[in-house]
Amino acid sequence: MQTLELIKQERVNLSARLVEKSAYYTKVADDINSKLQQQQDWVNTHRISGEMGEHGLVLLAKFVFLSLMCKQH
Repeated sequence: MQTLELIKQERVNLSARLVEKSAYYTKVADDINSKLQQQQDWVNTHRISGEMGEHGLVLLAKFVFLSLMCKQH
């Protein structure tokens, strides 16, 4: 009887951890999608006649780098 209770308890614990991980990865995916949308909006806003030019590409690279750095903290 004790073994069965331990197995049930472990199952409940594992289920709870899976729910937590699922929620975490859903949030991560939402954050990534949000950052991507921001970057796409930025590119669309700063596009000049279909070409951003060198200055625009440098700014985009800085924006992407800073976005990734903020994500790590």
